[in-house]
Amino acid sequence: MRLGLQSFLPSFAIVKSAGSHDSIEAKELCAGVKVGEIIVFDKAYVDYKHPDYLNGRGVYWVSRSKTNMKYEVIGQHTAPKGNIIRDQRIKLSIKKSFEGYPRELRLVEVKVIVDGKEKLMSFISNNFEWAAQSITDLDKSRWATEVFV
Repeated sequence: MRLGLQSFLPSFAIVKSAGSHDSIEAKELCAGVKVGEIIVFDKAYVDYKHPDYLNGRGVYWVSRSKTNMKYEVIGQHTAPKGNIIRDQRIKLSIKKSFEGYPRELRLVEVKVIVDGKEKLMSFISNNFEWAAQSITDLDKSRWATEVFV
């Protein structure tokens, strides 16, 4: 589902059976997104070709990183502070992933409390200008819309 930024009301939805992977519909779902707009999506949508396509269109995006994501650290982006553990510039290191997204990514790792327990969460983005906390807050708001909070 795509929500309108001003109204937070659905502006586009795809209803389907669970027979296909979410990443298949991602391009269709994001077709109407304009230059400079922001997409926040679940890690199930990350196939690396789609985020690269969005980047090429001038669309900003944020997603949780996959737990099996392999990468090489290019350098520190900003110094960790508060609940931000790290904010780094990375490149994907597995050939197929790198071919899908051959640019630098931003990796932000944050310490959060989930069900009273401390947990580390990692996010990737193509935006190198926002504060690291803004990247984590965007995913937090995505999750709130999923659970109707």
